Amino acid sequence: MCASGNTHEFKIGPGLDRAGLADVLGRQAEALAGILIPDLHRLDAAAAYEPGTLRVEAVEATERPETYRLHFRFEWSAQHGCSDWSCRDQERQSALFRLVGDAAVFEVPADPGERTTRDEF
Repeated sequence: MCASGNTHEFKIGPGLDRAGLADVLGRQAEALAGILIPDLHRLDAAAAYEPGTLRVEAVEATERPETYRLHFRFEWSAQHGCSDWSCRDQERQSALFRLVGDAAVFEVPADPGERTTRDEF
């Protein structure tokens, strides 16, 4: 887990296997969106998460005890009204979490900061 990130605890219930974890987290996908969806400005200055589109794809075990990787996807869109331009796309990402009692504890990396034109080159 990243030491420089923010920790978010999400109650899931005790004693779940990987299939159970995927099921519980999948049913609570929208509650997880606030934790898992990153700042989308790296994609486009006007990019925004499309509510209701976060889907849990899989949960896999890692080498570390009680630590799992959650694979998920979501849709985002951007609209630029003045130029009559818009787009919609899908992102696939993953996040590590630990099981601590009856909770999944997600470590979300700290925001790396704003992108500059220098980053584009």
